[in-house]
Amino acid sequence: MQETENRSESIISRVARLIDVKSIVTLALVGVMCIMTVTEKETGELFNSCIMLVLGFFFGKNLNGGQNKEG
Repeated sequence: MQETENRSESIISRVARLIDVKSIVTLALVGVMCIMTVTEKETGELFNSCIMLVLGFFFGKNLNGGQNKEG
């Protein structure tokens, strides 16, 4: 019983962490890109650059985590 409660709390806390502005913007941009790819619509170079910038920032920040850079 205790494991089930801990597991559900863990899932809820993970979902809560996903719901912030950066995540919503990133998911929205990726969703638009997927829809445009499936419908075979041409994406502009600016749109592609924006997506790469946002994804690079989002995943770069997540990889860095809470590490402090000293130096």
